Amino acid sequence: MKNGKKVVNFDKGFDFYVNKGVESVKDGEYLKALRYIFAALKKRPSASSALIGLAVVYQKMNLFDASNSALFKLLSNEPDNESACALLGQNYSIVGDSLHELYYLKNFSELTDDVDLMEVFENSFNFIPQYEQVYPMPKHLCEVVKQRCVRLFLDGQIDEAKQGFLEVLESFPDDAFCKNHMCQIYILEGKFARVIDTAKQILRKDENDVFAWCNLAMALYFIGNKGQCDDAVEKLASLDVKDIDDVKRVIKIMSLTGRHAQALKQTEEYLREFPYDVDYLTFAAVAAYNCGKLEKCKEYFVTINRIFPDTMLLEYYLGFVQDAIDCGKKEETLPYELALPAEEENKIKKQIAEINFENIWDDTQTESIASWAFNNEQVDLSEFILDGIIKTNPKKAKRVLKNLLAQSYGWQIKRLALWKLLQNYPKKDIYLSKDGYFMQLEMPAKNIPQKNAKAFWRAFATLSVFFVDDDNWVDKLVYSAKSIECKSDDLKTAGASFDEVAALIVRLAKLNDFGDLQICKLFKISYNRLAMLTELLFD
Repeated sequence: MKNGKKVVNFDKGFDFYVNKGVESVKDGEYLKALRYIFAALKKRPSASSALIGLAVVYQKMNLFDASNSALFKLLSNEPDNESACALLGQNYSIVGDSLHELYYLKNFSELTDDVDLMEVFENSFNFIPQYEQVYPMPKHLCEVVKQRCVRLFLDGQIDEAKQGFLEVLESFPDDAFCKNHMCQIYILEGKFARVIDTAKQILRKDENDVFAWCNLAMALYFIGNKGQCDDAVEKLASLDVKDIDDVKRVIKIMSLTGRHAQALKQTEEYLREFPYDVDYLTFAAVAAYNCGKLEKCKEYFVTINRIFPDTMLLEYYLGFVQDAIDCGKKEETLPYELALPAEEENKIKKQIAEINFENIWDDTQTESIASWAFNNEQVDLSEFILDGIIKTNPKKAKRVLKNLLAQSYGWQIKRLALWKLLQNYPKKDIYLSKDGYFMQLEMPAKNIPQKNAKAFWRAFATLSVFFVDDDNWVDKLVYSAKSIECKSDDLKTAGASFDEVAALIVRLAKLNDFGDLQICKLFKISYNRLAMLTELLFD
């Protein structure tokens, strides 16, 4: 005894200190518990019981980072430790980090064969299964996620792409690829200060990163900082750019910042290696026009016309350039993203209403009109055209639909074409174009419920054009459609459209690639409406 207080005597065995630590926790004496646990860890630094005790004490003291550290140390030695997974789940639950909470509780349910808990995960419709990406992310998974994010970004699914890039950056904070793509997303969001900061972070590590210089120059251009923007563009001009994607980015920056002569020069160098790249033939034509080289501009437009003859866009701009040549002057600067003026589009829409679908492909003008509708993703007009062809010439219509699936049209046109094909023709031998090669569609092995047939095929058509990254997605979709068969009348009473039922089928299928946000965007349904329809199924 000293001053009337007991002194902890650290000369007992390991089990003694662990047990005394547990007793102190029960009594609410957390500092004393820590002293006992530390004494136990001095004897056995990796002992699971001591590390669990330490994690519990820190949890009681609301020191969750310290508690997690103890548990991570334990899992590094014993990855199947049930208690560690359960405690981590509790810690993340308390701090409101539901993603990590679900990850560790899911692991706990599998380790303990807790059937009830496992069923919670299997039937949790609001749970987006991103728990597999809790960092640290493995290197191989990192590359998969990055490529998937690029695809999402190019498809216009910016929020999903952003989420994926940020998940990679949690594990690999210096990944220049993800940082550069985040700069692109910040530009779309108008967050130019973030672009500048992120691009400079990249350039501090690699001063020759072309992508980062392009992002920096673009952000500086948009905020009106001409001096620093010019410096960035001059740096780009001094770099020996070899990568094809970087070459394209530099050309776009030169174009954006009004350096049309420089853009033309670099575009022409690119075209020497890739003479049939229509996008960059168009860049060259526009840059030549903006430099005052009208004959050269016309030459490039004529070259494009040889590759894609008689398109309405080219017909309009060839006439535009010829007028400038005839008048001996150019009236304005052409934008690099060429489009028909509104008055020209209105003329086309009037012509579409008068199309004779019997000979649409035999007449050059009507063929051009149809091609314009497909290429510009004019979905309503495209559907009107396809319905007309199907009605007047079903045999030819089938060839048209298959051709649309084989070409590089946007996803909305491909979905429309596949939807019409599934509605009107035998459901076999259907191919989609993917990355330059054909892929045969995986068709359902069994008949789907008749009440939900229309919605099912709508969902199937939508997911097929996205090449879903889930081995059993068709089976899951069929099962999902069957599972709501008994509620079809209730959905009808609720006024659910077949697009809304299709969205519901996809949601209940719980596919790897599709979360609620993406489903709502694809099927143009609000989240509240989707949630309400989901609740209707489980009343």
